[in-house]
Amino acid sequence: MKEHEIRPPHLMHDKQSLLEADQQFLRDRAQEFDHVPCPACSGDSQLPFGMKHGFSYGKCSCCGTVYMNPRPSQALLHEFYATSKN
Repeated sequence: MKEHEIRPPHLMHDKQSLLEADQQFLRDRAQEFDHVPCPACSGDSQLPFGMKHGFSYGKCSCCGTVYMNPRPSQALLHEFYATSKN
């Protein structure tokens, strides 16, 4: 299988701008994000890990899992997937 078969050029052409629009949608709704425990071990202690595309990531103090926190609420995720440009 060739890359162009799984990523057709006509779909990849606008991918970056659509991805950026989706990221901006989430950044604009950051007040709807929830602080959550570690998705791997349910630990509630984390250390700051870094930022990527304007989103905060933490590292679980118990198991070392890196995850986005805060992250979109369930309701926001449903809206995002229903309206995503990408």
